[in-house]
Amino acid sequence: PMLKREVAIKTITAANGDEMQTLLHEARAVSALQHPCIVPVFEAGDFHGTPYLVFEYVTGETLDALVRRGGALPTEHALKIAAQFLDGLAHAHKHGVLHRDIKPANIILGSDGTPRIMVFGAASRTHISWLDGAHVGVDENLIGTPAYMAPEYIENKLYSARTDIFAAGLVVCEMLTGQRVFKGNGGGVDQLLLKIVRDPIVLPPSPGLDQKIVACLLKALAKDPEARYESVVEMKDALLRAVDSDPRQPGTAEGRGTLEFLLRRIKLKKEFPAMSESISNVNKVIFSDTGS
Repeated sequence: PMLKREVAIKTITAANGDEMQTLLHEARAVSALQHPCIVPVFEAGDFHGTPYLVFEYVTGETLDALVRRGGALPTEHALKIAAQFLDGLAHAHKHGVLHRDIKPANIILGSDGTPRIMVFGAASRTHISWLDGAHVGVDENLIGTPAYMAPEYIENKLYSARTDIFAAGLVVCEMLTGQRVFKGNGGGVDQLLLKIVRDPIVLPPSPGLDQKIVACLLKALAKDPEARYESVVEMKDALLRAVDSDPRQPGTAEGRGTLEFLLRRIKLKKEFPAMSESISNVNKVIFSDTGS
């Protein structure tokens, strides 16, 4: 109220000691991170026995709500969102924070469309970087959301950067197909977890999805964590290369393919926003009936 700033406040009513520690753990994990794709925490405290966290208030809807409302996203839009939230996840990993509950409901899209990662209550914070994929932790208590858990975590209680990569692959797949890869189908949590561990990975049908992108998703979702990408940075780069190698390469359609290719690359990689706008304007003039 002193700053007259709108914020989001998270509380746990009638919290026990463990729940209070979880909330404090989340505050400490997020406070170490400063990235445009991570919702920051401003303050943590206790009000007459009720612990609370104060976050930036983000106007928008979650990625989960967007997909549920509109189904599969256009490939370019989905991969732009993916590249941004993978950047945020890489920042967290670099600073020793594994999210461990990446899912569409924990990614909110701001008013400008930027994805913001939130809810770090399940996060693991260490003094090591998780970017090289070499570090592995053990947790006997399963935490997170069952439909987005990695096989090695379910079966052997092992977590690493590659468990976040597995969950991120499921999120990207959900954006591109409009459907979850793993569904309970009324069989309960145990059956769902068994399916993740034992069943082969089958992506939801999406006839228009480029096979290079499909290959990237299948690598991120490999049952063996060693077969996945070593880091979220590597995963992001692979997705962007798959888009850059789209069949509509420069030189097709009397030069129009060149413009589309450049626009697609610039938009996804956030390079030269002024150039992107200029190319877009030139493109409209060239292919309009009235442009001079």
